[in-house]
Amino acid sequence: MAATVSLGGGAASVQLQAFAADACGGLWEQVSARMAEGLSAGGGSLARVDGPLGPEPGAVLRDVESPGGEVAVRFAGCDGPGWLLRGTFTGAAGPGERYARRLEAVFRDTVVARGHGVPAPGEPLFLTLPPAPDAG
Repeated sequence: MAATVSLGGGAASVQLQAFAADACGGLWEQVSARMAEGLSAGGGSLARVDGPLGPEPGAVLRDVESPGGEVAVRFAGCDGPGWLLRGTFTGAAGPGERYARRLEAVFRDTVVARGHGVPAPGEPLFLTLPPAPDAG
């Protein structure tokens, strides 16, 4: 239900998830507000910025496996007709950081085709990865 693209040996990544939404859109505003509340309640230092992909809640979270015990996380969303694409950016993927532009391009270039089923709003949509690039 999710696809992750990592760069720099895992120094930065974006996880992509697609969800069903109603035809009116506007699900990202609701989801991002709930996420911000959850991040704040979880003890993360919360920031909400207008980033290169629109309004983005973000936080620095405790992560015992990361150097320094913290990891930067930011979230981006895009509402479409009957769907929501959410990207979770971690590590050196913050605005202006080393891998940000390349991972933001992955998010922007993602195509969501909801299909013909009628999943309830908020239900995850199945992902199909593109074919591997020709190595020749």
